[in-house]
Amino acid sequence: MVMSNERRKLMDFIFTPVIVTRGRKFRGKAYSIGDTRPGMYGSWNSKLWEPVAKKFVWANTDFCDDDESVTPEQVEADKAAYLQHIINDTISWCRSCKPNAAEDEVMQFARNVLRKRHPEISEEMLSSNNLSDRRDISVEVEKTLNWAIKLTTRPCMIYGRWCKGGRPLPEEKKIRIAFRALTRKGLTGKPEFRPIWTFTLSMMGLAKYSDMT
Repeated sequence: MVMSNERRKLMDFIFTPVIVTRGRKFRGKAYSIGDTRPGMYGSWNSKLWEPVAKKFVWANTDFCDDDESVTPEQVEADKAAYLQHIINDTISWCRSCKPNAAEDEVMQFARNVLRKRHPEISEEMLSSNNLSDRRDISVEVEKTLNWAIKLTTRPCMIYGRWCKGGRPLPEEKKIRIAFRALTRKGLTGKPEFRPIWTFTLSMMGLAKYSDMT
């Protein structure tokens, strides 16, 4: 059977069923999401997702045993529920941060947060939650290029000598910086990006850099 992109994406991150029968922090069944932090006296704590209460809990990593009683089907269902909780919680948080913002702005803010903190969430799932990309690529490309064109060298020490900076960067370097910035924004992978990139560079007299990747 061919697995859909959505189903495959749900399996591409750590979500391991565990059972905790010892310790003071938490006891019961949960899922390890691969986040561990130092505890006291050289121990390590694992961040777990408790699917019934729908909340994060912590337990000593040494007390987390694999729970082989959970079926693969249940793991996948709980994964989907976990991701949906993350989406809903992020949207609520973004609304609280920008109570007076328009809904489109809030949803774009939530999308940006999710893409940065939870890359395991697929584009299909984002779109199904009204979190499709609302940015105008033409505006983003032009804005980023205009920002990069103005960049200058920074003050720094070179071979023990202080350089005050402020000199224009080489033109090609500026364009590469702009391209990398657009890549971090998740725009260069979109099918409509390349023609917009080429057109904008041509309009700015920089057409020779249109093939840059």
